[in-house]
Amino acid sequence: MRMIVDLANWDNSVAIQTTGQSGHAFHRHLMLWQQEKVASSATKSLMLMP
Repeated sequence: MRMIVDLANWDNSVAIQTTGQSGHAFHRHLMLWQQEKVASSATKSLMLMP
């Protein structure tokens, strides 16, 4: 895993998981941290119920 973390703005951080996610350095997927940004950029969701 490779990660670049912007400590001034966590939502500007990026990471690459070489075994599954794209290995391109400028891939458009960001690591989002704020719940509003995660929810607004999600394309699908999974709800697990016991």
